[in-house]
Amino acid sequence: MTALLPGRRDRFDRPSTDAGGRPAGDGRAAALVLVVAALTGVATILAARSLIGAGYQPSPIGLPDAGPLTAGALPVVRLVQEMAGIAVTGALLVRLLLGTGVWPGRWALDHRLGSVTVVWAGVWTAASVATWVLSLSDLAGVPVTGLPAHADVIPLLFGTDRMLSITATLWVAVLLTLFGRRFDGRLGLSVLLAIAVGGLLPLALTGHVAHHDANITLATIALAGHVAAAALWVGGLLVMVVHLRRQPVALTVAVPRFSALALGCVAAVGLSGVVASVAMLDGWTELFATDRGAITLAKVAALAALVGVGA
Repeated sequence: MTALLPGRRDRFDRPSTDAGGRPAGDGRAAALVLVVAALTGVATILAARSLIGAGYQPSPIGLPDAGPLTAGALPVVRLVQEMAGIAVTGALLVRLLLGTGVWPGRWALDHRLGSVTVVWAGVWTAASVATWVLSLSDLAGVPVTGLPAHADVIPLLFGTDRMLSITATLWVAVLLTLFGRRFDGRLGLSVLLAIAVGGLLPLALTGHVAHHDANITLATIALAGHVAAAALWVGGLLVMVVHLRRQPVALTVAVPRFSALALGCVAAVGLSGVVASVAMLDGWTELFATDRGAITLAKVAALAALVGVGA
């Protein structure tokens, strides 16, 4: 009977939705994914800082000290900042992968992904502001509450590479908050995606690679490719798992395209990681004799495990 009644069949085949047209459970799943990711990230930060002895230690009397709030909160807000930027990148990528095809619920899904883009861009903006303030505290060597009393020092810090990179990321986040939902064409989404990926690069490129004298150009280019490929891969996968899992038609369109892209991203992550590591290590022996070499080997093992899971 239902085969002769396409309207009824469509009604029964359609995933259950809430009052806003969103698949039931979508919000709960998104919240669960975010909570697990945040807790995993914070636990990793705490474990890493404990292993390398980078926890807060008061400075000797008379030396600048940003205080425990800055020391503890800065890596956490950096984590939130990076997660939000990756989520924005993923939302824009998935919207681009869905193309301009038409199917039931297509425009509602695109509208929802546009809203997701703006929400995450707002989180990215807030986290960037927090990173900006905490980084000023860290560079000035005074607690956040003491910054107003050092107004003469703060302008001098604005020109440092670290503050300039945070400011650039902040402007990107603000731009995507304002315009992340205003473009739905292929060209507009491609431009926004390029801007989002670009917003992830400044902080990464002003880290340890910027202070390595040997092969700095090669290492910088490799790291930029590394970050961009990882953001597209992880961000796209995150958004599809959270927002497309109850959209079988959308998955049929997006998954083959994303799979091809993901393969290229995995290859780029692996190759660029090897190039960056070789450029920053003084020799192959350091791969087994230094902490940086050990971290490189651990990353290789983790990437191989992820590729196995993906396969």
